Amino acid sequence: MLKFDRLKLATSSHYITNLNPTQFLEIPMKQGDYYYKYHQDCPFSLTITNKPQKSELVIDFTGKVLKDAYHSLISRETIRQCFDNICAMNICNLDIDAILDNSEVCLCDVTKDFVCNHPMADIKRHIKASIKNYDKWLVKNCRNNGLEIYNSVTTPRRFKRLIIYDKVKEMKRAENRGFLACVDDPSTLLHQFDGKVRLELNLRSKEQIRNYLHIPNNQLQAVLNSTATPILEIYDESIAEIIPVNNAIYNKAEKLALLEQCNYDLQAVEMKIREHTNTNTSIRRKMEPYRQLLQSIQNTEAKPMNLRQYII
Repeated sequence: MLKFDRLKLATSSHYITNLNPTQFLEIPMKQGDYYYKYHQDCPFSLTITNKPQKSELVIDFTGKVLKDAYHSLISRETIRQCFDNICAMNICNLDIDAILDNSEVCLCDVTKDFVCNHPMADIKRHIKASIKNYDKWLVKNCRNNGLEIYNSVTTPRRFKRLIIYDKVKEMKRAENRGFLACVDDPSTLLHQFDGKVRLELNLRSKEQIRNYLHIPNNQLQAVLNSTATPILEIYDESIAEIIPVNNAIYNKAEKLALLEQCNYDLQAVEMKIREHTNTNTSIRRKMEPYRQLLQSIQNTEAKPMNLRQYII
């Protein structure tokens, strides 16, 4: 069952009533019309935009709307609770059944939490050493002691990003104090994330959602009931499975010297190789022995890692 930490839904403005005038901003449009917007960042992110002239209602919310049940994330089992909690805020009334049956998902964050017996530093090192193609996939450190893996494209609709980070560390950041203050039992909730690593795939267009969830349309029910494994799909696109081999056949000393010269940074190694390689040559094949050699070095310092097993 897929789980999400964010959903942005587009539906009909007929499904919202009794907007609290002290909570919704009245924003002027062309020709003297208005639309109405509610927004908050704390204790969780929620934006409701109502454009009655266009019969358009957009609801954008994160999993923290579930409060004490946040660890369960947004799914087909918790989606109604999300809307129940929004209605309980007394900012508006929502026709929950109609929204569940007649909404499109515009963007979403597919999310997976798992317990891993490797420290985050080893996970980051493993990923940096396993990128398939540093010309196509970029890696950078992000907050929460994590990594961002994203493709080097210029068109936003084709942008793909996978984030991996220490979830309990993120929960203890200052910006989450307001959220923890609004739940009934913050200690129990934090305990739910002990030792957990979070993988989060950002799908930022309807086309991406259809392609990676393998669904014919963007209807909310189709998204929630998808049996696809989009995180695994992106992981396999960007990260190589390193198969141990006898490194002697790859002129180990020469390759070790280049690794040392590049400070064991495979992206720097790839740049060096590209400088001296014919454009018709497979860079991935040329890089494979360096990946395997680096992995063998790392495995002498830490437990061998199969990160993929946690994603399946």
